[in-house]
Amino acid sequence: MEEFTFEKCKTKGAYSAKLKHNKKLELKNLKGKFEIVSETPVLYLIKADGYNIVVHAYGEILFKEGTNVDEMKELSAKIYSILLKKVY
Repeated sequence: MEEFTFEKCKTKGAYSAKLKHNKKLELKNLKGKFEIVSETPVLYLIKADGYNIVVHAYGEILFKEGTNVDEMKELSAKIYSILLKKVY
C-alpha cells in the first residue's frame, strides 16, 4: 500500500490525505465502487460511508466534513488502493 499523510487542512477546515510520492490517479477506477456525485477530468466528487469526498487526479483526497479521523484514514487507504490498481 502506498504511504500517505492525513491532516486537517489549515485553509479549508477539512481533512486531507496526500500520497507521499506524487502519482497520477486513475479516477475512472472509482466507477462502480462508490456513488459518483460529479466528475470532471481532474476530480471526482464521491459519496462513501456518509462522507462527501473530493478526489483529485494528482493524488489528494479531501473530506469536506467529518470528525472520525480513523474512519477517514481507513477510507482514504481503500480509495488509494482502488485508484492505484492498473486496469487492462
